[in-house]
Amino acid sequence: MSEDRKNIIEVKHLKAVVREEGKETTLLHDSSFVVHEGECLGILGESGSGKSLTMQAFMGLLDEHFTITGEVLFEGKDLLKESGESLRRLRGSKLAMVMQNPMTSFDPLLRIEEQVVETFVEHTDWSRSEIVKRTLTLFDKLQIRDPAEALKKYPHQLSGGMLQRIMIGIALLLEPRLLIADEPTTALDALTQFEVLKEFRKVKDGGTAMVFITHDLGVASYIADRIVVMNKGRIVDTGTFHEIVDKAKDQYTRLLIEKKTAVMRRYEAVMKGGAASA
Repeated sequence: MSEDRKNIIEVKHLKAVVREEGKETTLLHDSSFVVHEGECLGILGESGSGKSLTMQAFMGLLDEHFTITGEVLFEGKDLLKESGESLRRLRGSKLAMVMQNPMTSFDPLLRIEEQVVETFVEHTDWSRSEIVKRTLTLFDKLQIRDPAEALKKYPHQLSGGMLQRIMIGIALLLEPRLLIADEPTTALDALTQFEVLKEFRKVKDGGTAMVFITHDLGVASYIADRIVVMNKGRIVDTGTFHEIVDKAKDQYTRLLIEKKTAVMRRYEAVMKGGAASA
């Protein structure tokens, strides 16, 4: 299906080495993958497998203790060769991210509305009233109760789940070429998760490429077109969801699938209930 689609990002032989106390440790080993236009690549693995580190490495988010090598071609441009300022301009416009911890993504001293408006003034030509109107419409779809009131609050006045949905809403409204989501639904209850994932799928169907990092097999089955499985900084398996579940080549993948299958079945039961009531 993806052969005739444009490559949005192509990661080639990505390697991350960290230097601590005079010792070098390789945390990412020769990772390579491609994400096409309108496709979602799921990165599946347990904590410490290298999922988030992969995203941080190619987005220029690691500090000077790390050495990153390889190529990360985004629409033909190698992100590893871009300056910090160039990457900053790309992030939030053509590249958007939803981070795992929403508290670190908001300024505690500013109301949510000011932070939303500031983001879109920098990256769009929308007026303030248009920004607020579009934001309220999407927040309502993301199950944010009383969106207008939420915009008036400071981050500490909102729950982690609410902040996560707001962060997801901002990323979706930016309509990036590539959207990277790092465990974006972990803090959400199952039914809200379903509504949020539906919005992610709409964005993907509109042509946005996505990298969706998760440890949840059920989420991967719903959102991802293809999956790579990571273990100890290495890609150990790759394929469609059914190929990973039914024909996993790697022993770690088979053990991971067995461990997650019961959870996934419970998740799918909730998803079907959500779909029936939607």
